[in-house]
Amino acid sequence: MGRVTREGKILARLNRRDIAMFRFLLESDDNEALFSVLERDSGLVKISFYEGSRRRVLNILREISLVLPMEILPWPANHSRLGN
Repeated sequence: MGRVTREGKILARLNRRDIAMFRFLLESDDNEALFSVLERDSGLVKISFYEGSRRRVLNILREISLVLPMEILPWPANHSRLGN
């Protein structure tokens, strides 16, 4: 049986016009994290990553936020609409 890895998740909200640049900046950093757009109009995105790299991903997001204003939000415990 394969090893189970725990997935970390973070929500972020940014200007919808910045989503393409956000993808470029996030994925250019060694593919530490991936993201999915949850609500295009409001700019809500789900960022997924290996839980062991949470600190690194948060640092990457802080660096990106210097260029692209965003709000980093915690992942809600039981929010099925966002895709647990």
